[in-house]
Amino acid sequence: REFDLLFSGHIHKGSVESTQVANSALFVSISPGALRRNLESDSREYANGYRIVDFNPYTLEISAHSRRYAPDKNVFDPNTDLGNDQGVTEYQLPSSEERRRYDEARDLAERIIAQHVPALNQQLLSSGTDTEAPESIMDVFVMPEVVHRKRISKGRESDIENEVEDIDETNFDLKDLASTEENFVLLGEKETGKTVLLNRLLIELAEGIDEYRQIPVRINFQKLGNRRIESEVNQFLGVGSREVDRVASEHNLTLLVDDITFQEHDNSRIERLRNFAEEHPGTRIVATYCQSHSGELPMGSVRSLQLRPLEVKLFRTEQLRALVNRWFSKCDAVDTPSQIQNIVSLFEVLDIPRTPLAASMMLWIIEKQEGYKPKSKATMVENFIERLLQKHAREEALSGQFDFTNKVFLLSGLAHQMLKHSEPNYRIRYSEALEHCKEHLRGREWQDEFPARQILENLIEAGIFVENGNHIRFRFRCFFEYFLAKRMEHDREFREFVLSEERYLAFPSEIEYYTGIKRSCTSILREFSIRLEDLYSDIHDHLLDGDKTCDDYLEDGPSRVSAMDANQALARIAEDRPSEEDLDALQDERLELAEREQGIAQRE
Repeated sequence: REFDLLFSGHIHKGSVESTQVANSALFVSISPGALRRNLESDSREYANGYRIVDFNPYTLEISAHSRRYAPDKNVFDPNTDLGNDQGVTEYQLPSSEERRRYDEARDLAERIIAQHVPALNQQLLSSGTDTEAPESIMDVFVMPEVVHRKRISKGRESDIENEVEDIDETNFDLKDLASTEENFVLLGEKETGKTVLLNRLLIELAEGIDEYRQIPVRINFQKLGNRRIESEVNQFLGVGSREVDRVASEHNLTLLVDDITFQEHDNSRIERLRNFAEEHPGTRIVATYCQSHSGELPMGSVRSLQLRPLEVKLFRTEQLRALVNRWFSKCDAVDTPSQIQNIVSLFEVLDIPRTPLAASMMLWIIEKQEGYKPKSKATMVENFIERLLQKHAREEALSGQFDFTNKVFLLSGLAHQMLKHSEPNYRIRYSEALEHCKEHLRGREWQDEFPARQILENLIEAGIFVENGNHIRFRFRCFFEYFLAKRMEHDREFREFVLSEERYLAFPSEIEYYTGIKRSCTSILREFSIRLEDLYSDIHDHLLDGDKTCDDYLEDGPSRVSAMDANQALARIAEDRPSEEDLDALQDERLELAEREQGIAQRE
């Protein structure tokens, strides 16, 4: 820190640069060699030479003139490898005021890393749980695909909501997001990894303060209330309230605004953000917005903050592989391709979106299975729901009393009530769901102990339900089916209704979940076998009359495999073996072709 200029040499090759050392700008000049044995050398890197440095102590300007010996001419020519066509490089050392600002930015960045990053790590699914996965964002984070989508219509580019003929996508990596001076909003449905990406961007900006020169300030939009943006900056950076305006004027701030919304009652908070950014031109805004459905975007409100919309896409096979590798980084015996296949299969079977949270919970579940292999569909869904509720329970005051068993009993009753109402998507009015919660609590004399509305809101926040206007429904079809199966456990009349010969074909998943949970259901298997035999009795009697068996109708003679040449077959397999990219493309195609959760189909 005590020097502006550093001159060195005797490493046989030259270099010249201005760098950052110990929080200060430092001009470093390394002289080239001057060795007798190099006189006839034609090496450009190790050529003999010298440098003349002009330094103005008043303006702090530096001109470095580099020369390189040319043996064929016996002269020293300009070294264009270390400067312009005259071998000259110009530098400007920072003033004392610029150094003060730089030192302050470094101090603020270090304070952010020390005081805020540990709390952000605690928000991870792996933090404080029984998983062996890494518990820091830096160790477990996988960058999702982030794209800006422009719709191309009638030969011109237009905004995302207009009529389209084609879509052009521009991809952004983490450095793109950190280095741009634009305001943007990260769009995605619930749990697509927007908040974790925002936290990772905060770490990138803080640790890369020398490169990006942007100081991150994280703001929870939903908790902003009536507070001034200056108060948020003051609290996050730990600077005095009277210093906020100076800091925001002298430095570039990036306001990382999590969970922004654009309802009418949000106008005041939006206005405060806009005013702060206008008063401090070096400030940019990066926000996250949770879409209720893919493609939803409040364009007018986004334009009021000049936010460029960027879409956070669902995980593809490449991201799933990276997450598996990071999740099981401490487990040498894990078969990564096998675990990717397990996850892909579970997404298809359970019909849930490929979000980072869903993939992480599946890995958490698989990690606890013997041999890292998933068990039955029922076990996976049960574990998924339990961990979903456990994740949310960290912030829930009732979690220690109104536990998982109580919630399952309540949810099974709500699922049964939704089935009886038989509305589209088996939705139910919020008021009716609330009344069911109250009745459930009164029946156990818990009405004074647990507030029904808070319980219902917690279940919505946890992602068990989704709201649609004044209705709620189960977020995924597999959740609805699972809780109907749980209803079958303690409601004999409903169990007999589902298993009845007239109804059982309308409840295949519920029966699969029920038998997977109970395990000892030989009577059900026996009854279904009898029904199956009765269903195909006419075909059975027609085909298998007399002494015939099923084998009599199968192809006779040598198999096709036995007629193949083993060496030729192995050579053909090796020749046509798909690459990892080909396999990823096939997996992605399977995931894209899997029907996306669009609601819960009605029982016939």
